[in-house]
Amino acid sequence: SPERERERRREEKREREVDMANFFGGFARRSQIDAVTSNKDEPAPVYALQELAETVRNADGKTIDQIASYLSETRLGNKSCTVKLKALKAIKYVANKPECSSFRSAMQQHSGNLRECVTFSCPPDSMKGNKPAEQVRQAAKDAIHSIFSTESGGEGSRQSLQGFGSTSEKASTTAASMFSKKPEGGRGGGGGKKKRKVWCFK
Repeated sequence: SPERERERRREEKREREVDMANFFGGFARRSQIDAVTSNKDEPAPVYALQELAETVRNADGKTIDQIASYLSETRLGNKSCTVKLKALKAIKYVANKPECSSFRSAMQQHSGNLRECVTFSCPPDSMKGNKPAEQVRQAAKDAIHSIFSTESGGEGSRQSLQGFGSTSEKASTTAASMFSKKPEGGRGGGGGKKKRKVWCFK
């Protein structure tokens, strides 16, 4: 009937609008993360990190999983030390927010990628020497402590993160055991590494 046909068209229109909103929403989140973890040799602006944390805080579970995956797979998988370092610092920043416990849980599923960065190495930089690789390794340890912490955001948490002390007994035990493991497939995480799944924010 004509009425049924009109209802069908209205439903199709609503579905197209939802698909379009999801597409642009995903694109905006990816662009936001790319900006925070750019290859520019300068710290990410604090306001940009705050906006990322706010995005995570307001996101649903699926979106948080996508953000965690994109940070840990795509951005940590980048060859640039600068991108790796900024991604690790962004992970730590968001994970330290008390209201972002879902993000910490999501990042724990990708902790193997962070563990690989604990033993990261690369040829010395012509100007900075081994400092970029050392910064990545240190940032990886900080990020691991943050995602396994149950006290994120508090003064005690911030103090313990300065050294690799215990943000909580569980966090320290878990992180310490991860630091002692060697990446699979030989030094540097070479052969034998399983294929990574990368979210495309659809």
